[in-house]
Amino acid sequence: MKNYYEMLEISENASQEEIKAQYRFLVQAWHPDKFSSPEQKEKAEDKTKEINKAYEVLGNPDKKREYDLKHNISRSDASPSRPAASRTESGPPINTSTPASYSGPVCAVCGQSAELKQTKMYENIGMVVVRKARVVEGKLCKNCINYFFWTLTGRTMVLGWWGVISFFTNILILINNLFRYIASLGMTKPRENRTEDPSPIWILTAVGGYILIGYFLFSMFSPVSAQNSSYSPSSSNASSSRPTSTPRPLVTSTSPSSASSSSQGSSCYHWSQISKNMEGRKICVYGNVYSISQSGSTSTRIEFSSKPNTFFVYSVNYIFPDLRGGDCIAADAVVQVWDGQIPFMALEDMYHCEPWMED
Repeated sequence: MKNYYEMLEISENASQEEIKAQYRFLVQAWHPDKFSSPEQKEKAEDKTKEINKAYEVLGNPDKKREYDLKHNISRSDASPSRPAASRTESGPPINTSTPASYSGPVCAVCGQSAELKQTKMYENIGMVVVRKARVVEGKLCKNCINYFFWTLTGRTMVLGWWGVISFFTNILILINNLFRYIASLGMTKPRENRTEDPSPIWILTAVGGYILIGYFLFSMFSPVSAQNSSYSPSSSNASSSRPTSTPRPLVTSTSPSSASSSSQGSSCYHWSQISKNMEGRKICVYGNVYSISQSGSTSTRIEFSSKPNTFFVYSVNYIFPDLRGGDCIAADAVVQVWDGQIPFMALEDMYHCEPWMED
């Protein structure tokens, strides 16, 4: 029958610090939640009870002294009698060897002496109206931080969104876990790796989830997105007439009044000359069409350049089916500013350029 030293897999000459560190290591390694099959869980539960029973005696100096006397255990020339590293299907993939002594603080999970960082990571599982949370907190080594980051974050990324409360909580948890992990990147790994590697499934899930979230946030808040999003001028600037679904042809018989009554280029501006400082001025503008965007059957947006945050014109009431990319157009309207930085015009009619405008 195993004695308590064999149950904890330590030397009979182990110190209280070693006993405590080994106990933490074994309890974490044999935690039933780490095993999937019922047989493995049952064995882990039995092993955990055995570990707790042994530590209850050996972790108490007085009880340990009585136990040693009762079993004639001498500490003078005892030598380690622990088994070699093992990895079985029914047991955890761990290395059971422990150094004879520790030079500093030990990891709260694996019990190794290593560079440690105070860490607090979360796992959230949403269950519609309630949620299940798990917290791992303590001074951990780099290997343990790596394991818990990928495992808890991957599970949260898949299972954490199912519920109103869980949805908002999930975002905070994912941000917290990511920053805690980034803060550990400069740490030195322990000499031994006693922590099992995170599952590739959770790694891929976490990476993919962060990429999707980043893309979503970028598409919402980037300047390019703001410029390309659908724009609706305010009611004070929009035409008083009701929108119509009838396509409106590009007017070809007339030119803007400000352009036709002036000499070449004296009062009509090239689109590149328009700036937000002209806000409120009614002027003539011309340029070659770069792209045309239509929203439904009533709205048209015309841009003159591929660069973001540049001048554009917008018609909320009409589309222009005769207009093509590369056409030179002219129009006169009041200059407005979108989002505090992009000048534009909301207009009704556009015209083909006069010959001098196309040079």
